[in-house]
Amino acid sequence: MNIGNTYEKTNERCRSIISAWNNKPNPLEFNKTKYKSDIKGLKKHNLVRWLSHEIKYKFTIGMEVEKLNFTRTGFCNGDMVGEHPLFLGYETDSTCGVEAVTNILPLLPASSWRTKIFGLMHDASSIIEDIESPSNFK
Repeated sequence: MNIGNTYEKTNERCRSIISAWNNKPNPLEFNKTKYKSDIKGLKKHNLVRWLSHEIKYKFTIGMEVEKLNFTRTGFCNGDMVGEHPLFLGYETDSTCGVEAVTNILPLLPASSWRTKIFGLMHDASSIIEDIESPSNFK
């Protein structure tokens, strides 16, 4: 059975630590797939064939999650946060403290592919939610 794209940790240390501003790793492109199960039900005019074996979704989105700090860290360069497949990495930010920046995500309608992307967001809840990683002073 074809399960389509899976998004897993790369085990690259640079994706697990807080880097200096504008010094984070390059993004991974999650808007590409080679599995038909991922594109089932999506409109073909929103798909672009990429190299003959991959299909790329036309519309993408990226987000930053800005916080004072992340779970189990301060916000000094080199602090270990831990890798989450949703994020390309973490960096310091003078306006808020630190930020997590997502990889390139497909901006999809309801589909199994979108469910996988939402699953990545759920798995990164320790970074996203205020309960574990504060967004502002209280």
